[in-house]
Amino acid sequence: MLTARGGDAVRMVLVPMPTAVRLQARRLLGLLPFVEIVGQAFSVGHMAALVAETGAGWLLVQDPDALHAWPDWRDHLTGCLLLGEAGSGPAPPAGLHLIPHAGDLDRQSGQDGFCQAVGRALGGAPLTDTPDRPAQAAPTSLAPFAIAPGSMRFDVLAVGASTGGPAALPVLLAPLAGKLTVPIVITQHIGLGFAASLAQSLTQQCNIAAHEAQDGAILQPGEVYLGPGGRHFTIRAERGALVARLDDGPPQCFCKPSVDVMLGSLADMPALRTLVVILTGMGQDGMAGSRRIKDQGGCILAQDQETSVVWGMPGAVAGAGLCDAVAPLPSLASAVLRKLGSPA
Repeated sequence: MLTARGGDAVRMVLVPMPTAVRLQARRLLGLLPFVEIVGQAFSVGHMAALVAETGAGWLLVQDPDALHAWPDWRDHLTGCLLLGEAGSGPAPPAGLHLIPHAGDLDRQSGQDGFCQAVGRALGGAPLTDTPDRPAQAAPTSLAPFAIAPGSMRFDVLAVGASTGGPAALPVLLAPLAGKLTVPIVITQHIGLGFAASLAQSLTQQCNIAAHEAQDGAILQPGEVYLGPGGRHFTIRAERGALVARLDDGPPQCFCKPSVDVMLGSLADMPALRTLVVILTGMGQDGMAGSRRIKDQGGCILAQDQETSVVWGMPGAVAGAGLCDAVAPLPSLASAVLRKLGSPA
């Protein structure tokens, strides 16, 4: 793993910027082993206090004017990464390192360029040493990034299940434990009061952190969030993070929680890339939501008929021509890892 001198990763705080841009930038920075995102300022006035609190050495900004709220930032930071468009406008002020961003962080070429530019900026950054903060620097040399095909494409894994789901979920999740850098959100048709016990069972069986989704919870990479019975589980982008929201709206497809509602909330964020797995279940909940995800550039996997207790939900998605793959339950985890560019 590439780290900063002294074995510590470069500690970085993100500054307010449009949610879609911040989600993509945060995701890409999270894939760089020498960068640690330690905070996210919700206002420009919060930057200085957050840097002092977290010991960060770097900021990521999109608008250099945001730094006017903190005139002496150079006395406290190693530098700032400035999202901008290469060749546009005057050269960045001293201490700012231009990271090309032409609104294409959802494309592979834009992602490659972003990662390469961050590596160059951090690798060549000057040291800053202040009385109350030791000097912090990135590695002095960085190998070129080789972005594997399919990697960095998805931001979230979304799973829908009904009849037979509680038995199928451990088969899917256990091989994924410790291998994912995206949150896993699950809508399982379930009765009131049973989601917490199912989450506890998944934690024990799969060696993965599983939770009953709580309203307002920030979704963490590699952890599982299970929608509660009797309420819809939706995901929103708030202040640059993915946040769980619970909705008491009417049933959809006669279901509450509904897979369609969860997937629809993800499709409402066009910059987000979603990988969907539809497991065994009765009915066709998840088909409409999968269509919306597919229209946004997402990917749909479904459990096959032979391993499904009921091939209603996965069969409906497959029958609609929405699936990128239909696979036996024991093979779905490997398919997920290949799509996410993670080692199997």
